[in-house]
Amino acid sequence: MTMMRHIRPYMLDYDTVVAEFGRVTCPYCESQSTDDRESDIGWVECPISHTPRRVICLGCCEDIYSACAADDFESHPYYNIVEDAAAKEGITVNKFRYECLQQQLRSAQERREKEATTKYDERAARLRRLVEKLPTA
Repeated sequence: MTMMRHIRPYMLDYDTVVAEFGRVTCPYCESQSTDDRESDIGWVECPISHTPRRVICLGCCEDIYSACAADDFESHPYYNIVEDAAAKEGITVNKFRYECLQQQLRSAQERREKEATTKYDERAARLRRLVEKLPTA
């Protein structure tokens, strides 16, 4: 089993998503929706900080967050998903990756504070090193 290298935000359940956001379709895959009312579809807040508060499905989150956190980002199997998401946001892939990694670091801090845990510290340190190496554009 490989160690998870990314850090996602806390998942939101169906009732919370509907109460806070209303009807939702994942903006990236455009296939998961609250219309499905399936309890196994997880949701997380969108990793793009300049986008109005919204959610994406857990599947897209896992694919995007894992790709953005990869050392081999450009050759990662889910790179094209990140590329498509960045295009939908109207920003470069590098900016999207940067903002996704920043969200992951905020999630690590939130977990540290809420759960009083340091189990994400090693991953967060690795993510910070990735951020430092990123091109600024």
